[in-house]
Amino acid sequence: MVETNRQEYGTFIPFLMRITDEELLDSSLQSGESALGDQALAEVKTTATQRFDRGILYYQHGAYQPALMAFQEALSLYKTCHDLNGQAQAWLGLGLTSYAMKQYAESVAFSNHGLTVAHSIGDRWTERQALSNLGNAYRHLYDYEQALHYNRQALALSEQLEDLPSQAATWSNLGLLYKAMGEHHQAIACYESGLQVASQLGDRQVECQILQNLGNVHHKLGEHGKTITYYERLLQLVHSAADYQAELKILKSLSSAYYIIKNYAKSIAFLQKRLLLARKLHDSNNEVQSLGMLGTIYHAIGKHNDALKCHEQQLSLAQQLNQTQIVQQTRITLKTLCCILGDFERASQY
Repeated sequence: MVETNRQEYGTFIPFLMRITDEELLDSSLQSGESALGDQALAEVKTTATQRFDRGILYYQHGAYQPALMAFQEALSLYKTCHDLNGQAQAWLGLGLTSYAMKQYAESVAFSNHGLTVAHSIGDRWTERQALSNLGNAYRHLYDYEQALHYNRQALALSEQLEDLPSQAATWSNLGLLYKAMGEHHQAIACYESGLQVASQLGDRQVECQILQNLGNVHHKLGEHGKTITYYERLLQLVHSAADYQAELKILKSLSSAYYIIKNYAKSIAFLQKRLLLARKLHDSNNEVQSLGMLGTIYHAIGKHNDALKCHEQQLSLAQQLNQTQIVQQTRITLKTLCCILGDFERASQY
């Protein structure tokens, strides 16, 4: 069914309130005793903040190794000027970046440092982010007990802070965790709680991800009616956002779901929409795939002439794209269809 395509491998970790290039964090620095003079101290803090901000930008652009280096430099400078708030956030930056690099054990170590410092100075926002990151990193390490422990703490703190975006994210992370544990009904309950918060916020990105996850888990349970309900809601959102690649995936999933419940007319209708969209986007690979799927459905329901037309178009396009395996498979399918139709001369051409 629909594959998750959100950043951080399907996991929600709102990094420093989703800072953008135009909206850099104005780090709140705490004064500490230092052997440096006031002017030198101010210069170190300024440089540390610059390194930290640079790390954020690298992180947001997927340049994780440079981000790691920038956060390490910032951490060293924040230590020099005894800025505990800066240290906590630099540790968190290291934890999040390691997580994005799939270095989950390192992410746990960095996030634990950040959690300890944030807790010691009462920085509850950074503490909440560290808890969330620990929960997700432990999930990838298959330590579900620890993952549950930290995600529950993250949710409780998000609720105390009345931080609705973090609540939506944490509910979704809990859903991912319960799904990984095989507790699908618990996962659904968490996703639905997250969906309610995301809808209340009007956060379409999070809402789309949760609708996708709900559709996937209901598919896993064989509850195809509910799968279709969530995917159709998701389709409306991605269509309104002009997210065409996501729309191609959802149209395919909806077609498959309707095929499973033997609603072939709907299955074909969604594939035809997918075919038109692929052609509009000049996406030849998805066009070949859509033609093949349409041909398969027409063949299954006995509409062999329609199947033949689709597979002939598929063959022609696959040949243009040098898709050797698809060309070979489609020739076999076309030969079979021609034989079914009694057109043995035409079958010999394939």
